[in-house]
Amino acid sequence: MKLSTLRKKADRLLQIHCVAENPQCLLCFFSTSECHHFFQKSLSNALRYDKENLIPLCRKHHLLHHLSGDPLIVKNILEIKDKKWFEKLQKKRNTIQKVNKQWYLEIIERLEDQ
Repeated sequence: MKLSTLRKKADRLLQIHCVAENPQCLLCFFSTSECHHFFQKSLSNALRYDKENLIPLCRKHHLLHHLSGDPLIVKNILEIKDKKWFEKLQKKRNTIQKVNKQWYLEIIERLEDQ
């Protein structure tokens, strides 16, 4: 199986679990439509599947963040989550994570077992 196929499967499973575990938007308490990666997936493989990096957002807040780049969304997330949370993620962000077939298979297995 190709790495891109495994990545898509792992990403899909992560979203399913995160939305199920966090049914309300962190910012407005409406229904979560997606869990947003606070640190973008492209910035850190170590945080790509780390649930601490996921922010449950409703469709409105997720679109506002991505389409308009509304800085209030990041500000509000940081106020709710706090400085320690951010610093912890910042440290994890710098961890080197080797991406290969085995890593994706382990992520998928862990998510399927939950």
